[in-house]
Amino acid sequence: MTNNDKFHTVSIEGVYNFADDYLTTIFCLLKSAEKNKNSYTVFTYTLPIIILSVCFLESNINNIVYLFSHPNNIINDYQKALIVNDLITDFKIMDKSILDKHELILKYYKNKSIKSDIKYERVGRIIEVRNALVHDKQKKHEQHKTTQEIMCILKKIKKLYPDFIVDNDIKGAIQPWLPFLGYNPTCWMLKCVFEFYLYYAELLFGKVSNTNESKIKNILKYIAE
Repeated sequence: MTNNDKFHTVSIEGVYNFADDYLTTIFCLLKSAEKNKNSYTVFTYTLPIIILSVCFLESNINNIVYLFSHPNNIINDYQKALIVNDLITDFKIMDKSILDKHELILKYYKNKSIKSDIKYERVGRIIEVRNALVHDKQKKHEQHKTTQEIMCILKKIKKLYPDFIVDNDIKGAIQPWLPFLGYNPTCWMLKCVFEFYLYYAELLFGKVSNTNESKIKNILKYIAE
């Protein structure tokens, strides 16, 4: 009997995204950051690592959204896939934020929510850090003092999460934000991003290995050593 379903089991060809390349770049930068973790120049590695980690998340979820509109061997629940495919168009899901895309896809494909999970919350904070780095701007306080917006975000993270360790042993003339964006804080952010990714992938697709899992686990192993 011929299977005429739009989402029947076939291989995907011609689909490419930068998620894997981001991981390769992150790992290279991470090794250099570790070697220079006590130098004021460490930010030349840590800042792009943080930015690229969020780029990885966005590239991956955008690719998942794409999969719901094309025949493939990953999306295997045909009826729910049709619902999600309609949602992508009707709700203009590609215009949503990174985390909204994650939440909506999971909600309508698996009838699950991740919003209340600590992993979701932490990733949201890291996305704020990334946005503050990319869209650098000043913020005024009630005392009429001005500081970089990112400092407010970083101080909030330090207050909320005791395991966020600030690097206070960086040598040289450093900016106030650098101890918050040194090697160890960056490792913490990477760990949060990748643990969220692995958890989300399992919720959405089950315990099926994916093309990014090996590289991510190697990075997490390097961080833990």
